[in-house]
Amino acid sequence: MSSKRLTPFQTVTLTLLYLYVTRNFAKLFNLESPEPLANLYTRSYFRATWVMTALDAGFWTAMRIRRKWLRDACSMVFSVYYLFAAERADEKVCFTGASRRKWRNGMLTARAGASSQSNDNGRPSPRLLGEANYTVSALTD
Repeated sequence: MSSKRLTPFQTVTLTLLYLYVTRNFAKLFNLESPEPLANLYTRSYFRATWVMTALDAGFWTAMRIRRKWLRDACSMVFSVYYLFAAERADEKVCFTGASRRKWRNGMLTARAGASSQSNDNGRPSPRLLGEANYTVSALTD
């Protein structure tokens, strides 16, 4: 009776491989849409923005740490992490993808709520502008 069992190293390797394949399935099988800005900029420009985005994301992640020496050390460690997790760095810095849509929808909802609840009773300037516009249009007719 021989049963082959996976070693812990094999288990970890297979788990990480599974996570990579599930996250990058479209890239691996060439199903991803082309980058719209790929032809506009040079390769070195994209590399520079990738590095700067990783540095910014690392800094912003460590920003809440109070001790300066620990904040600086964590900022470097987080920046190295974001060099490998470029999509997460982009979400952290640029609000791209789903997080940008959430932020934008939240802003639009907040603006719509603020404008729908506003009234001109307490503020004379919109009322005066409306009356001035009416007066000017009455004089020109």
